[in-house]
Amino acid sequence: RPLMPSNHHRAGKPRPYKIPEIILPHTATLFLFVKGTGHSDVERLVADAQLAASLDTLERVRAIPEIGARVVATANAEFAARAAARGAQIEIDPPGEEFHWGKRLAALVEKYAADAPLYIGGGSGALMTSDDWRAVALRVLEQQNLVVTNNYYSCDFAAWSPGSALRQIDPPELDNDLAFRLGERAMLQVAALPKNAATQLDIDTPTDLLTISFHPAVGRN
Repeated sequence: RPLMPSNHHRAGKPRPYKIPEIILPHTATLFLFVKGTGHSDVERLVADAQLAASLDTLERVRAIPEIGARVVATANAEFAARAAARGAQIEIDPPGEEFHWGKRLAALVEKYAADAPLYIGGGSGALMTSDDWRAVALRVLEQQNLVVTNNYYSCDFAAWSPGSALRQIDPPELDNDLAFRLGERAMLQVAALPKNAATQLDIDTPTDLLTISFHPAVGRN
């Protein structure tokens, strides 16, 4: 006996159109880039501070449920071991190859299939708390086509969704241009964080070390 159509879908009555569901990523993927080397005494002093700040960052994000894989890219083998002990996945910069920051980031975002990448430069965000980082991750997990950054025109860290937006820009040589290109060329909506010590401090010079030394939010490392 042939089956008859239900009353809701009798012949001649179109089925209602179902809007495709947008599937948002469940976790952000952290990419922490740490050079960790220097030639002069002053450069090594700054590099050591960047390494310490990066360890603080890893410890702060470790318990954030919205951040999944934590990837550390570095040329410093000693730091890599310390980062691995804190649960990071290590990507050693290929020795003997000319380093291009944007191409390196793009390759890692592809390798880890990151739908919501969170990039942090090794000397940046040293005063950011766990709650601060969690808020950044939540923004790009809850909204597509968005880039969140500390400085649109010269960023030190940025999170964005979708991760595939990186394919729509030319890889920048330095991280400072990342947020601007994602906004202007990948056409992502931009959310710039409030300017304060936590979002703007980037350890680049000995003067930055003096600034951060006695700050109450500085990490234990």
